[in-house]
Amino acid sequence: MPRLQRILNILLRLLRPVLAHTIAAPCVCLQHEIVATSLLVVLPIGLSGTLVHWRAGRVNLRSCGLLAGVALGACGLTSRYLGEIDDAALKKLFTTVLVGSALNMLRR
Repeated sequence: MPRLQRILNILLRLLRPVLAHTIAAPCVCLQHEIVATSLLVVLPIGLSGTLVHWRAGRVNLRSCGLLAGVALGACGLTSRYLGEIDDAALKKLFTTVLVGSALNMLRR
């Protein structure tokens, strides 16, 4: 039985982006709004996790500063060009990132 459950978990992980896209299909939002909203939702989750690790003394401020600078620079560069991409291409890009992330999780 554990093997069947493992197979079902793998299938669910693979189908999650497809299911999420199907559920969001009737939404009248632009893809740019969908991507921005999902990024905004991730922010409080990341901050709460960082706070827990900060209290435990596992946060390296120098690394955080470096990563924050690189991330802000990358966001500034990509936001300039992503605003010019049409919704269909952005959906394909976002789907590719989600599938790549899912495959990476399955590999581990």
